[in-house]
Amino acid sequence: MCATWMGNARGIRSTSITPYLENISSVEFGKNKDLISAPQTNVLLVLDQQSGEAVYFRNFPGNVPDVCTVRNTLSELTMSGIDYSQIVLVMDKGYGSGANWDDMLRSNMSFISNARRNLNAAITEIIDENYAQLLDWNNGVSFLKQNAVTVPVSWSYDEHPIAGKRSQKQTKTTFYVHLYFSKDITDEMARRLQEQLGAALELHRTNPTDLSDTQKKLLDTYGDVAGDGTITINMRKVCEKLKYAGVRVLVSNAISDAVECCIAYEERNEVEHAFNTLQSRLSCNRTQVHTTEAWEGKLFLQMLATAISAMVRARIKIYNQGGVGENGQKKYRVHYDSDHKLLAKLNNIYMTHFNGGWVFDEIVEEKKELFRILNLPVPTSGQFVEQNDAPEAPDDLIDIEEIAAETAFDDVADL
Repeated sequence: MCATWMGNARGIRSTSITPYLENISSVEFGKNKDLISAPQTNVLLVLDQQSGEAVYFRNFPGNVPDVCTVRNTLSELTMSGIDYSQIVLVMDKGYGSGANWDDMLRSNMSFISNARRNLNAAITEIIDENYAQLLDWNNGVSFLKQNAVTVPVSWSYDEHPIAGKRSQKQTKTTFYVHLYFSKDITDEMARRLQEQLGAALELHRTNPTDLSDTQKKLLDTYGDVAGDGTITINMRKVCEKLKYAGVRVLVSNAISDAVECCIAYEERNEVEHAFNTLQSRLSCNRTQVHTTEAWEGKLFLQMLATAISAMVRARIKIYNQGGVGENGQKKYRVHYDSDHKLLAKLNNIYMTHFNGGWVFDEIVEEKKELFRILNLPVPTSGQFVEQNDAPEAPDDLIDIEEIAAETAFDDVADL
């Protein structure tokens, strides 16, 4: 998820983890995002994309698809006391469905959802109806380097569904369907398709027995076979394929501006980076444990480490956008992917502990700036001060006159 709008945006993302053994309770046979069928367990993460803080995570069985997890996630967020009025939930294609949109409307949740073209016939109809405007150079947005068109549509849903009864879609609201077209993406896909079809066609003419299954499928999809067995590429089929190649559809019930919606969706990369940390740097692409208890403990610790990494990345981003030194200029330009390098530079600061306090190693100006990047105070030495606030017992109190009488001597002169 991502976005910075109405206070906070939350990005939702899940990933599949393959175990060595199947004796972990959440391991079930399912398909991952690469459509590979295997025993797996799934992890879902909700992240604040402005601060990088992890809001929520859970582990669920590997045979549950992403699209089915939204309802339970909304329920648990509600029971956790999350205020939906200041949150925008940003979801990728795996979570987009009419049922999930209805659930979020019933929960008063603002959202941005990437809509697949085959999700609903209405999506394709909206693209076709506005395709000419989408290609019009007058609708170009230089900041996005894309063309953008927004289409408000009326959406009907059942606000109070009753199990076992037919849905009564009488409540209406407005959805903003944002259409984006990138000529760069279209040209890149056209180049790749032309190369693949050209290679397959040439091989079919010279040595058809060497065609791979993928090449045969390409020729079957885009080729026309003549009576003598020769194949020619059908450009009408190619154009139909490329028509929607550079088109993206984002649906929101709250954000009416196409640029703002696109920026919010692109910031979901915070969650992607968090999962890259989880799977690559923390080696969590495999469970590497053999019991449910061990897996739950390992996952909890690795999610904490993932959250810390995301928070560091968020603070680096804020520093790069506006952080300056005392002379008004940045002392460092921190690369966005160098969070682990930054932490490694701070890994050799040692603290010596004494009975009465502690002392840190010397921290020079370079490392002080690294603490400023992370918006953390520079560590300083400290002293333990024992405080005893308990009142003394009455029997131990001695009157000041008694002390004066006991310490008075005749040979002591008054001052």
